[in-house]
Amino acid sequence: MNDGAGGFEPGVAWSAAGNNVDVALGDLDGNGALDLVQGKSQWRFGEQSLIYWNTGRGEFSAGTPFGDLNKNLCCIAVGDMNGDGALDIIQGNTYSPTLIYLLARQTDGALA
Repeated sequence: MNDGAGGFEPGVAWSAAGNNVDVALGDLDGNGALDLVQGKSQWRFGEQSLIYWNTGRGEFSAGTPFGDLNKNLCCIAVGDMNGDGALDIIQGNTYSPTLIYLLARQTDGALA
């Protein structure tokens, strides 16, 4: 964590080690805190990609799995792909097409 004066606290492990990991940050649930999307190379190593939900206190939930275990992820990004105000997940893959996972915001602000 940044101390606000140009220094950082020692790094803290927040997930298990993985192979071919890529990460992206974005407020996926609209609570004002950046969530962490961890894409993993599922096809080759059988590892599941995960979303870590930021509680807003600098803590993250246990990972929520997403993605297709039959794909070989090479990169991950977030952006509002369909203009609905909710960030979506874009997964670039080696040897197969890029995938877009659309997240929909319900009227109460929750994700569907």
